[in-house]
Amino acid sequence: MEFYPPKFWGLDPLFSAKAKFNISELLALKDYPEFPGVYCVLNHPIISVHAVGDVVSIHRRQKLINYEVDDGSGVIGCVQWRKVEDSDKGLVIPRLGSLVSVYGRLSEYRNERQIKIAALVVETDPNVEPLHWLQTAHLRKNIYSKPFHLPPGISFTRIQQEEDKKSSRLMLMDLIVQHLSKRPQPFTFTLGELLRDESLKKYLMEQLQLSEVTVSNFDEAFGRVVISLPREGHAVPVQVAASSYRAAAQETRYYEVLTNERHLFPLILKYIRQKSSQCKQGTGVPERWIIEYVKSKSTYSELPTLRIARAIEALETASEIYQASP
Repeated sequence: MEFYPPKFWGLDPLFSAKAKFNISELLALKDYPEFPGVYCVLNHPIISVHAVGDVVSIHRRQKLINYEVDDGSGVIGCVQWRKVEDSDKGLVIPRLGSLVSVYGRLSEYRNERQIKIAALVVETDPNVEPLHWLQTAHLRKNIYSKPFHLPPGISFTRIQQEEDKKSSRLMLMDLIVQHLSKRPQPFTFTLGELLRDESLKKYLMEQLQLSEVTVSNFDEAFGRVVISLPREGHAVPVQVAASSYRAAAQETRYYEVLTNERHLFPLILKYIRQKSSQCKQGTGVPERWIIEYVKSKSTYSELPTLRIARAIEALETASEIYQASP
């Protein structure tokens, strides 16, 4: 029986469903291997569940309400978060002894299994509970007892190989950026110059521990990565002095390695300081404005939005900026 990584879970209908279980079954579910907080029946990933039972206890707290629900097979705690502290506004509050359907995410708190309530329905039809028993029995026999397999035409091995290629490509790109960043700055280059840079190739092959046998495959991968440097947000165009012999060459687009410290951080901080002085105190500058400002500069017009967002996140991590309340 194969346990698949998260990228495949969406192919299992149970993953996106609120899986029906008796409470004793919920308490007995095992953790999905290597993914705490996700549970499994055989190799089906289980996150959201649906249980039916009677409310046997209610404990009100400042920010939440704790219920215990009993279906005859077991008792499980259920947590309902309040939208407003000390207020039941907008919540469905059952009475003690009410029959309820509970929908939510299965989790653990202090080694006790519980349901974080997404929806709670007070049932008025007594047939809801025996119908739930029948449905869980049917699922147990026809679905839960059979392992999940990838649909025909999807090869787990092939997709893993593609993921390995992607990982190798990212590693190669990181090595190129690191090596170029160590050269005297500002260091400008054309993509053609990088493709012909034998010292760079030698460095990469040493780092990747490649043999002469794999040189042809390496050259192909190296070429694809170099060409994608600007598109991936690792290089930005720069102007070269017209008197330079390189400016007269056919390769007219020059780049330098994009770094947070030399390029994005100063630009972002300058804009935030400027806008903060104009905004109402405490309101902050929306991330969308920052991204639009950076991309309005011709040098960064083609820079991926994600690259700018990561720079903003790095500034926040470094405590250079902080997130204001909306």
